[in-house]
Amino acid sequence: MALNAWTPIDKGVFLTQLYRLDNKQDDYNKKMKINAFRRWVTSTMELRHHSSEVESRFRVIEILKRTCKTKSRTEFERQEIRQYLSANLNCIPKSISSSEMDKLCDEIDYVPTLGRSVLFLQGDYGNVYYMIARGRVGLFVEPEKAKERNIEMNYGEMRTKPYTGTDEELSCLGEKGLT
Repeated sequence: MALNAWTPIDKGVFLTQLYRLDNKQDDYNKKMKINAFRRWVTSTMELRHHSSEVESRFRVIEILKRTCKTKSRTEFERQEIRQYLSANLNCIPKSISSSEMDKLCDEIDYVPTLGRSVLFLQGDYGNVYYMIARGRVGLFVEPEKAKERNIEMNYGEMRTKPYTGTDEELSCLGEKGLT
């Protein structure tokens, strides 16, 4: 149908529909803008939370590195460590007393490892509590006590150093257990 063949009624219906469509489009645009703003607010809050966690982790790592040998931490440093541990590690019992938490904050050390590393060997002293901040741990158990001392002598220097060998070569540390 040619444009000039439209009647005034056709033009009126068309303009009414166009007006309604325009209003619906405005409503749609408003909803899209509101949704985009909500997504931006949510993303910003998540990013700020993540940034705060990262900053907190780096502050605690710096405290631990700086005071590792001296164990002379200020109350402010202990408070930073306490807040980080409470917020990020669920392995610490909720029933821990303030004095126990202070002792933990004084005694905790940071041991950086690169890639796969041997953290401890079977037979090491049991006076250390390991908290793995990131990553996973594989356990190797030697059932024979006689071989345990041999492992300590031959592989003790591997502690906290990057391990570049294969999993099969790790079998010399014992039978692979839980991961």
